[in-house]
Amino acid sequence: MFRYGMTQWIAGEEPLEDSFRRLSACGYDSIELAGEPDRLDAAECRRLMEAYGLKADSMCGIFGEGRDLSGAGETGEAAVRYVKKCVDFGAELGTRVLIAVPSPVGRLSPPKGVPEEKLWDNAVRNLRAAGDYAAGKGLSIAIEAINRYETFFVNTIEKACRLADDACHSAVGVMADTF
Repeated sequence: MFRYGMTQWIAGEEPLEDSFRRLSACGYDSIELAGEPDRLDAAECRRLMEAYGLKADSMCGIFGEGRDLSGAGETGEAAVRYVKKCVDFGAELGTRVLIAVPSPVGRLSPPKGVPEEKLWDNAVRNLRAAGDYAAGKGLSIAIEAINRYETFFVNTIEKACRLADDACHSAVGVMADTF
């Protein structure tokens, strides 16, 4: 059975209830929430899901410079903490998938002096840690390859599949964004 959903964050700062109302009226089954657990209220989301008959099957992580899964040390740890917060929030709503971009959106070249192989190894390590946590909460992490205008790092399905294979975790897979 297919369910149709749309991401809510593309509506910008539109009130969340307006997004729920529109998607329900258009016959959607699901809403993809923005990965902003500090800005969203789980009780309000559950109320809206019930009122408009929508599931929250997925959550789109918002990965900027402070949420860099390809980072080492505190940078990578901060990204994993963010993923854990999204997973906890999603688990409250019955979300099945957290979409993750493994490097900051908008970074078009590697950080100066950091080989891409090191970034790759960091992303593998951090995705495994995030995958362990997600699996424990019943969620999966889907690596999203975004286009070359948004990242240099994982910008093809082939790279996303290779990263998922290298992470080698049952809770880490790939989401195809066809741009």
